[in-house]
Amino acid sequence: MRLKPGVTERFVGELADAGTAGVAIPTEKIGLLRRRVHDAERDGRVPEGKRIAFRPDVDGETRGGRAWLERVPDWHRLALRTRDSKAAECSGAAQQLDDSEAFQVDGAPRQRALRLVDALVRGGESEGISVKAELGARVGRERSRHDLHHDVLVFAIKPDEVRLWFEQGTIQVRHEPTARELKRARLGYLFPDFDDVPDENLTITLEGRFGTLWADSWRDTEQQRLEQVLPRIVEEILFRLAASVAARAETQRREEARLLELERRRHEWDKARERAGEAYRDRFLLNEMLDQAQAWRRASELRKYADAIRLEAKDLDSAQCLLALEWADAIDAQAERINPLPARAVAPTPPEPSNEDLKPFMGRHGTWRP
Repeated sequence: MRLKPGVTERFVGELADAGTAGVAIPTEKIGLLRRRVHDAERDGRVPEGKRIAFRPDVDGETRGGRAWLERVPDWHRLALRTRDSKAAECSGAAQQLDDSEAFQVDGAPRQRALRLVDALVRGGESEGISVKAELGARVGRERSRHDLHHDVLVFAIKPDEVRLWFEQGTIQVRHEPTARELKRARLGYLFPDFDDVPDENLTITLEGRFGTLWADSWRDTEQQRLEQVLPRIVEEILFRLAASVAARAETQRREEARLLELERRRHEWDKARERAGEAYRDRFLLNEMLDQAQAWRRASELRKYADAIRLEAKDLDSAQCLLALEWADAIDAQAERINPLPARAVAPTPPEPSNEDLKPFMGRHGTWRP
């Protein structure tokens, strides 16, 4: 009886059935994709001459990608072959790095690193990515407080770019003394027990931004060499370029939303200010009306009082009568000055209000325009 296929076998079968259309992998399932791919490669489930490929797929606001089975690309086949560094013309980027005295790889592994550069250039260009070398670039902003400068490869689909660089450690090997050193040793001179030599194992590191698809860096191990993971590195670069596009689109969307919200708030504020201006003018005119009415009442009271003084003055002696009549005339004059009728009984023009004048009428809206 045939056993039911396992999860990894079903996964590879699903990719094979999907063909070039691939299987959609949403962003939240990328971690699961990594485990499935690792298990398939570890258990030998991937058909001979094939590999599980992944490409980013930005659809609207949903980030993710598609996975499928593809033939191992020619540029990767070439990179997997052991060849002399002069067997093919090197790329311009590799030549620049080879000419640089600051390139991070020294010793025998240098030519191998340049062959890896050639392969990455071909792999990137096969995906429509332009690749160039940049010497002495500042890197490691997220790794150290100190500025680090490396010779890097820049992978770009304008205006977005991802940078990659090599790292090489040193190892200690037992020092093989020369004949001269042995002769000097007999005279009491010492030579070192160990020499620091460039490590044959290399590390490739990518600029860390916008999340990770496969890894941030790859290093040579006993189980895996960098040549084997070159397609994954190219896919990581594609993923980060796509993530950069998505991040820029999200930033633009947020900026557009911010501007729309600002425009809405400004429109509401302008309307509120217009209403506040009308309320301010109404309040100003009402206060003026009340002031004129109060002045008119006071003028009427003063005139009545002046008439009452004159009436009472008739019964006074001449000196007192004269003083009383003078006072009555002064009261009449004051009544004339404050009485708005007839010349000053008109609607005044309200002054242009300041923000502070309008503040009591703005409700929940602030004094200043957003």
